[in-house]
Amino acid sequence: MLFFFFVFARIALLVAFVLSILTVYKTLKSCSKHNQLIDPALVWLSLVPILNFIWPFYFNPKISATIKKELEERQGESGYDSYGFAIGLIYPSFSLLYLIYEMLPFFIPYMSLLLFFAFIISWIIFWYKIVEYKKQIESMVDNVHFKNDLLDGF
Repeated sequence: MLFFFFVFARIALLVAFVLSILTVYKTLKSCSKHNQLIDPALVWLSLVPILNFIWPFYFNPKISATIKKELEERQGESGYDSYGFAIGLIYPSFSLLYLIYEMLPFFIPYMSLLLFFAFIISWIIFWYKIVEYKKQIESMVDNVHFKNDLLDGF
């Protein structure tokens, strides 16, 4: 019975991970091409085993910078928000720490569980922030303010 619980939990986690990648993909696709610092399709490399521990350290700062550029262009000013930069580096750090800890020859009670839950919670926070930015970008579609538009002078 416990075996089936763990199998179900892993499948649920995989489905949630794919949905979060889909959310990031759609968010990047909703940004203008000239603001995209990285191709949105490259987000799917997060599904490649082993690479998924390293790839977010490169990709997540690009995501936050793309969102920042898009919102600055549409709103005309920048806020004090990190646009997901900090939490985008925190959740893969916990994931990597979890992997390293699992390979160590010593055992600290509940450390594995603590690192796993820290990863899950920070990853969900990152996912939530991306969803909020996606909503914000999509709500501004009709109210776009482009700087450096050639027709501004007319």
